Amino acid sequence: DRVVADGDLVAMSAGVLLDGWEGSLARTWPCGRPTVEQRDRRSRWNAHWTVLVDGCRPGARVGDLRATAGVAVHGVGCGYEGLESSAALEPGMVIEVELEAAGVLGADTFLIGAERAERLTAFPDAGAGE
Repeated sequence: DRVVADGDLVAMSAGVLLDGWEGSLARTWPCGRPTVEQRDRRSRWNAHWTVLVDGCRPGARVGDLRATAGVAVHGVGCGYEGLESSAALEPGMVIEVELEAAGVLGADTFLIGAERAERLTAFPDAGAGE
């Protein structure tokens, strides 16, 4: 309902379905050069994101990840796959993790490995200092 202007933050979420398999991501980008306040918001988001992704390990409960405000977690594969909060992450699972914090939205797809999560999403991400 309005033109995006220099200084705005724009959040977009996109997905693709190929041969029955779903993948999606979300990004927030500043229009034009980011302000100091936008860099601060992105930096705060990054701090929350790092803790969240570090928690995506085998044995972690989906509900524990979702306990943080602004977090969504679901399975990825043949479309959107709901996960019960009591479900534990297991090696080989593919999940999408989304975080909305400090006015920034981001989401990526991860493969749960034997020890940690591997980011599968290959689209670039705006850094806090850009």
